[in-house]
Amino acid sequence: MSRTDKVCWLFLVVALWFPPLPAEAKQHRASPTARRAHPARVASRSRPRPSLLIPPLSEVSAKAAVLMDAESGQVLFARNADTPMYPASCTKIMTALLALERGKLDDKVKASRRASEAEPSHIALQPGETLTLRQLLYALILKSANDAAVAIAEHIGGSVEGFADLMNQRARELGCTNTHFVTPSGLHDKRHYTTARDLALMARAALQREDFRHIITMRVVQMPRAGKPWRRVVYNKNRFLSLFEGADGVKTGFTTPAGRCFVGSATRHGWQLIAVVLRCDNIYQDAAGLLTYGFKNFQRVPLVERNEPVSRVKVVNGTAATCRVVTARDVTIPYPKHRTPLVKRHITRRVLKAPVKKGREAGALTVLVDGKIVGQVPLVTAESVALKPPPPPLAWGKWGIWGALGLLIVGGYGAVAKSHRERWRRLAARRGAAD
Repeated sequence: MSRTDKVCWLFLVVALWFPPLPAEAKQHRASPTARRAHPARVASRSRPRPSLLIPPLSEVSAKAAVLMDAESGQVLFARNADTPMYPASCTKIMTALLALERGKLDDKVKASRRASEAEPSHIALQPGETLTLRQLLYALILKSANDAAVAIAEHIGGSVEGFADLMNQRARELGCTNTHFVTPSGLHDKRHYTTARDLALMARAALQREDFRHIITMRVVQMPRAGKPWRRVVYNKNRFLSLFEGADGVKTGFTTPAGRCFVGSATRHGWQLIAVVLRCDNIYQDAAGLLTYGFKNFQRVPLVERNEPVSRVKVVNGTAATCRVVTARDVTIPYPKHRTPLVKRHITRRVLKAPVKKGREAGALTVLVDGKIVGQVPLVTAESVALKPPPPPLAWGKWGIWGALGLLIVGGYGAVAKSHRERWRRLAARRGAAD
């Protein structure tokens, strides 16, 4: 076989072994742009993500649950709301709140050996490693890092035990009546417990802070790592932020004794609700069920507007006898749709002493809906009232002085004449007696 024949046989084998590509495949392989625009790829990209199953209220699996209005604190739904439960890492809401109230975000915090040994969730802090309080709060909320919780507790409270005392004190101030904290992380301890209602109160206080709201909505944060050329990357474990419309918080939690726990929040049309679900099968579905129930079945009803004229109060020793007072803030409550609330107001007034400055507290307005107190608004003065000036001194002048002298002379003459008359009367009486 000649060399030419060998080459022909070789090409024939190759052609039979590798069949030609279809025309459509040739087109997409030759054109990168065409490959990107392939209909199958476009369809796969436009495919919507699976939506969160939202159960009806009756199918919420949580053993304890609360739905609370973030503005007023009114409870819209409760199930075993005051039953003591283990909160797991939902404890870190109080840890973050105390850190923000008592610390500064740029504080340098050095990790102790105790902090570096915290398990199981952590960011691998090393003994002596220094991070800012802001970075530790990101690790605390996003990663649920227990080593960050211990480092924060030791920085703010001096020790974990001292910080736990501060946590319990702050809980009492918020009106949490069935709460006792032992750790800043929520790791299981039989003495460490709270309730669904108390957790909602803690979340409500924390959500009023802009810095807390910023932290809980971050999706990913980078921070340095001691002795390493690469940086830590901390991702937010709260998938509720991308599953539920309007979701903006707050914190997940899990231990074997506590089960799955979650404190979630969502805002729609400027209205924020807080959902707490403890020991449940699916934390996100249960929270979504509670929040959906609230948004669908309640409406916001304004009861009091800020700077609304209410009454007048008495002013003692002022240039005006009364002063106008107005409300210091708004009062808006959630109320069931298709119902009209029965609203009553009770005004408490104070008697003010001049001088009175504008904005001074002068009483309170108590608002009742269906016989229950739903809010109390301070009343403040809408105007200033000056102190009444003292009466002017007597202006004697030249004629005033002569007039006073004349009165003295006339008065003195009258007194002397009266004395003489009395004397002559007594002498006449004696002579008549002698006769």
